[in-house]
Amino acid sequence: MEINITHMINDRESMFSLSGSVMEHGEHAGAITWNASKNYSKKYPLLKSEEIKPARKYLKTFGVWTEYEINSWPDDEVQALITQFVAGGIRELPNFDSLEELKDFLETDENYTTIFFATDNEFYIYLGE
Repeated sequence: MEINITHMINDRESMFSLSGSVMEHGEHAGAITWNASKNYSKKYPLLKSEEIKPARKYLKTFGVWTEYEINSWPDDEVQALITQFVAGGIRELPNFDSLEELKDFLETDENYTTIFFATDNEFYIYLGE
């Protein structure tokens, strides 16, 4: 599944509030970033309604939750988890001075992420096996 994340790339300075460590946010980092991800995903949902089910399947591959747990979550929690995951991926990208530099990096063999720049001039992340 390919998800358009252009708005998050353009807002990459805000990704710090959605994904970060105890060292960065203090002992309540989990609650801080989770609440921020829930709020952000309500304002800027990444998934279309038909993508919620494949996203649940993708989250199952993490091996952290049972299928029963994942299926019990409301759709907005799935949105928030995917938002938090994508924010973490964006934060792991090297720092670039421009989007052109980022586009160039994403086209190299050094790109270790599933984030890519597509022919429609948008940024996407691939979520799948």
